[in-house]
Amino acid sequence: MSFSLSYSRMMSEGSRTPGQLHPGGTINDFTPLKGLKNIVPTIAQQLAEVGIVTVRDLKSVGVVNTYKRLKAQNPAITIPICYYLYALQGALEGVHWDDLSPEVARLWAETSLTNLNGDP
Repeated sequence: MSFSLSYSRMMSEGSRTPGQLHPGGTINDFTPLKGLKNIVPTIAQQLAEVGIVTVRDLKSVGVVNTYKRLKAQNPAITIPICYYLYALQGALEGVHWDDLSPEVARLWAETSLTNLNGDP
């Protein structure tokens, strides 16, 4: 199933409460992304559609290449680059995307300004 929900709908699905890493407690490489901070059901479904379902999957593919896979899977849909980069990085760090360090936030902001439309 391809995703077609709008950005506003994804945002309305909410995020985990501050300090809540995962319903099961700690995060390891085998932790499913679904339910981690910033990974609302819509994003979890999108990630699963491109074969990324665990923390290990996301780490091995990388945040930028994960975005590229999502974009390649759904070329006609606008995918908010900066939000996805922040959300995926925050999920790996166990923090809300808005709580990333200023250095990481700046890196993703700069990355989102470059052309990320290449092949994954």
